[in-house]
Amino acid sequence: MKKLVFVSVLAVAGCATQPQVINFWKKDGATYEDAITAEAGCQYKVGMEKFQDKDEKDALIDNCMKMQGYRMGKYPL
Repeated sequence: MKKLVFVSVLAVAGCATQPQVINFWKKDGATYEDAITAEAGCQYKVGMEKFQDKDEKDALIDNCMKMQGYRMGKYPL
């Protein structure tokens, strides 16, 4: 019985230690910080225009990032 409890605890502990990741813009040769800076630049450019629709703003930011070679990817935390 003790062995079963020990194995169960190890199994649960193994699941709890999975590496966490974040989905964000990614490009070969660019760091996470580079991606943050690039997205901030796109947000600034789009923000300078007077769009009211949030979906339209988001689409323009996505296009801006894609034009710079970024795609959605995963970063470990």
